[in-house]
Amino acid sequence: MSGSSVGHPRPTGTTAAYLTPFEVSDLLRVSEKTVCRWAGDPRTKIPCVRIKGTLRFNRVALERWLEAGGQKRRRLTPVAAGSLGPDAKQPMGRQMRSPSNPAPAKETSS
Repeated sequence: MSGSSVGHPRPTGTTAAYLTPFEVSDLLRVSEKTVCRWAGDPRTKIPCVRIKGTLRFNRVALERWLEAGGQKRRRLTPVAAGSLGPDAKQPMGRQMRSPSNPAPAKETSS
């Protein structure tokens, strides 16, 4: 059986018109599970199709998607427990912060 491969059929750096989730994960350096999750999430808008029930990604459409910014969701960063909210008198516990929800300004003593 010369020429057959075990596992994923295409090597890294393939020039095929349609890529498998494994090839896309290798290209984007994320897990294959993440690629499949993005494909099922309409918010990511990652270009994909199903060919005979198998998930595939058009190489040209994927490259355009990446050039346009690809996955643009904001990451939230955790804030230490005990932080006070803007009008809170008691600690609010652990919260998630983002650029649109910054931590309150620290008061300085004079």
